[in-house]
Amino acid sequence: VFVTSPMEPGSRLFPGMFKSKCGLTSMLPSCQNANMWLSPNGTLLMYGPDNSLQWSMEGGTCGEGDEDCNIGLLVKDDGSVKIGGKTIASVSFYNESSTLSPWPFAKHPIVTPVHD
Repeated sequence: VFVTSPMEPGSRLFPGMFKSKCGLTSMLPSCQNANMWLSPNGTLLMYGPDNSLQWSMEGGTCGEGDEDCNIGLLVKDDGSVKIGGKTIASVSFYNESSTLSPWPFAKHPIVTPVHD
């Protein structure tokens, strides 16, 4: 369930982890799979059914010894998104038809879309 469930307030995703919209059912033709991956450098990447990049969010990484920094991605209660302690202000879209909700985010996060 963790791998396929959408990100809700309080949800975390750590560097190197991924989410898959279809999970084990990704081989079935009835599911249009998508994969979201958080890179070790704090960039959140979303790939569509054809494995093309759909959108990205540029986050940050926590410095060594920074105990107040949240490692990885955190969806805050107010709908904002933090990656490596950095509040995400925008998302870069590479495909006009891609979306942020209802998957991988249960509710549309507070970010400004930028279309490349």
